[in-house]
Amino acid sequence: MRNIFKTTIIAFSFIFSASAFAEIEGTKSSKIEVEVHGMVCAFCATGVKNRFSKFESIKEVNVDLDTMKVNLELKADATLTEDEIKAAIKESGYEYKGAKYE
Repeated sequence: MRNIFKTTIIAFSFIFSASAFAEIEGTKSSKIEVEVHGMVCAFCATGVKNRFSKFESIKEVNVDLDTMKVNLELKADATLTEDEIKAAIKESGYEYKGAKYE
């Protein structure tokens, strides 16, 4: 009986943790700040901006070379997964370092 209780608690903990993570991941946020490693010039910034501009879900892209961050603003009711962000950064030739969702 005790093991069943422990298993149930662990299962609920995992489910609630996963749903909280999915909310962060789910990009229902309208703004995303992406940290990128390797961008050093205007050519780098233009390449990243052009890559993200191809996404229909993105309303605006701004690249800040000083902070090595890409600021994305999504269109209303649009979504963008972290995997899509990682792939876009990698395809642009840079390293994804993380994202903050607002």
